[in-house]
Amino acid sequence: MPSSHLNTDNRTIGQVLLPLRLFLGITFIYAGLSKFFSSSYWSATAPDGFVKQTESAAQSSPIAFLLNHAIEHATLAGFSIAAGELLAGLGLLLGVWTRVSAAGAFALSTSFFLTVSWGTTPYFTGADIVFMAALIPFLIA
Repeated sequence: MPSSHLNTDNRTIGQVLLPLRLFLGITFIYAGLSKFFSSSYWSATAPDGFVKQTESAAQSSPIAFLLNHAIEHATLAGFSIAAGELLAGLGLLLGVWTRVSAAGAFALSTSFFLTVSWGTTPYFTGADIVFMAALIPFLIA
């Protein structure tokens, strides 16, 4: 295949993935910023805070042993999640280290699927599995 044909294919793939890149980038940035600026996320007692949500998820999650460790280090774990979402979103949106950003976002989505979305039935109604699938093209391309 001539190299000019490959360049056309790459440009076409980039153009096709642009709406998905914008959606995922903006969504992950919004998720990260909303955590940083939420007083309840950082509260140990708020029902929608990191600690209470993680304690609730640990009751049925297949990775409960990791969640219990995260609860012991709630500030660090919560900060890591918020920063990870923000950095992954910026990387995806700006096209900087896209594969690394997608891998980080995929890891976050997988962890959310194995925790907060784990008990969702039917499974396809949980958003996290959709994010996992949507990130795969960026891991491959």
